[in-house]
Amino acid sequence: MRNYAQSLIFRVAVMLTVALLPVGIIALMQTANVARQASELNRSALFGRTVSDVEDMRELLHGGFASARVLATSVVGLRDDPAACSELMRQLVDRSVVYTLATFIDTENRSECNSRGEPYDLEGSSVAAQMEANRVPMAELLERGRISGLEVMVLAYPVYQDGVYLGFVSISIEEDDLSRREDSVGASATGEVEQEPIDLVTFTDEGRVLMSDLTQDQLDVELPQEVSLKALVGGGVTAFSGESKTGEARVYTLVPIIPGLVHAMAIWEDEAPDGLNWYSAALFPILMWVISLGVAYIAVHRLVLVHIRRLRSRMIRFAAGHRSLNTVPDVSRRAPSELREMNETFESMAETILHDEAELENGIHEKNLLLREVHHRVKNNLQLIASIMNMEIRKATGEEARTTLRRILDRVLGLATVHSSLYQTSRLSVVHADALLNAILRQTLSTALPKDAGVKPKMEIEDLTIAPDQAVPISLLTTEAVTNATKHMGHPDGPGSAWLTVELEELDPVEDSETGEMGPPRARLTVANSIGEPLTRDFTPPSSNGLGSQLIRAFAAQLGGKLEVVPGEEEYRLAVTFPIEEQPEGEPEAEIAPGERTVPPRSLPREDSAA
Repeated sequence: MRNYAQSLIFRVAVMLTVALLPVGIIALMQTANVARQASELNRSALFGRTVSDVEDMRELLHGGFASARVLATSVVGLRDDPAACSELMRQLVDRSVVYTLATFIDTENRSECNSRGEPYDLEGSSVAAQMEANRVPMAELLERGRISGLEVMVLAYPVYQDGVYLGFVSISIEEDDLSRREDSVGASATGEVEQEPIDLVTFTDEGRVLMSDLTQDQLDVELPQEVSLKALVGGGVTAFSGESKTGEARVYTLVPIIPGLVHAMAIWEDEAPDGLNWYSAALFPILMWVISLGVAYIAVHRLVLVHIRRLRSRMIRFAAGHRSLNTVPDVSRRAPSELREMNETFESMAETILHDEAELENGIHEKNLLLREVHHRVKNNLQLIASIMNMEIRKATGEEARTTLRRILDRVLGLATVHSSLYQTSRLSVVHADALLNAILRQTLSTALPKDAGVKPKMEIEDLTIAPDQAVPISLLTTEAVTNATKHMGHPDGPGSAWLTVELEELDPVEDSETGEMGPPRARLTVANSIGEPLTRDFTPPSSNGLGSQLIRAFAAQLGGKLEVVPGEEEYRLAVTFPIEEQPEGEPEAEIAPGERTVPPRSLPREDSAA
């Protein structure tokens, strides 16, 4: 995940997201603003529709209350003449096409002045009871009038004379005349079908419903939540959006029919204008973002990543040691000029490196030739000295002189063997210890042991590589240790039981107790021999003057090693533990010699993973 977050495509996607984020925010804000304005315009339009729908009702009710107010003034002087008062009422009803009844009801709830000219007892009338209690103009819808027997709207107006309440005048309007509306859905001037209200509710100032097309239960669930009709009257609100008690989105428009007396409220479905939802506003910036990501991916991949991966693959192969630049496809000619310049720069750098490496290889090759020639000449000179000493040994008459010359000869031959190993090795910076010590041991034992001694030396030498600086002291130390072993060697259990063991093994590094770091690798050279009866009857061990022991200690110190000597009754053991110097890394510059360990070549990444 971390590698993906650091990729170029991911970072371009993040930058495009940040760049397009303001566009998305602006789109959402503009859409919200347009939706809010559209909602306000919609509420204004619905309010206008409501005003239009209640216009006829307003005129009827205004006219009815005006007529009732005139009658209330007129009946004061005519209440003692029931016939004249009734005639006045009848004339009002005859002149109107909507009034069904006009009456004057006194404080005893009796009516002798009415448009029908007959006395009526209205004891128990709900309208009379409310007027007696409030004595203010009022309107009431009766499902069945006490006099007319019809469903009527009763408009009542109190009658006073010199501040004394005398009763009230009522005018009845048939409910059908108030609620008459077109049954078909209306159409606007542009031909579009207009929205129809769910219900048009008429109610009083106290919140008492007068007229509604819905049943009481249906109306209750369509009213706004937590707001009563009485509270809406005094709030000064003309149109607002809300939720019904069932959670449906609704628009409510309020229109006063008779201010302070009768009000109308239309209930509409809240239909949001098409295309103004938040997801439609977010769709455009999201599409821009997706298209931009697609274009950016194609552009980045085709124009940049493909060529960069090819160039990277070439660099990886070159860094891994593959010097052929033609094994990986080159950067296309259609690549941007900057990438082509990078590719040309890499090729120029690679050619410079190859030229410098060739010069270095030539220099190293010449140096190796010179070193090999030096080692070869030194080896030849030492062998020449050994030949001269051989001649001196044959001419020497004393046994002590021959023994001394033979000891010196063994040391010279040991040095010659070291230079021979350096001359024959594939890398002049290392020496193979197994080949070196085996050659030295064969040379030393051939002269130090009698042929009929019956001793079979056991040599266990691991395949180690050591530095040339360690090769000389190790070879000389081995020569002195083996020569010293032949001096004290014997048969512990009779003829044929003598033995000689030479071991060279690699040890694990030791952790430093102070620093906690692991030390350098170590090796241990062990030379052990048996002690007992002389090897042969006529075998006379070389005389000892202590020089061999001094040389062994000196060579051990030169190696930086620890010398251990363990003498015993049947065995004599000498061991030297020394650190192995760090070997230079790198591939050999010549054919690898038998037994040599090299660093394996580095593996290359696959082409598809590099791409």
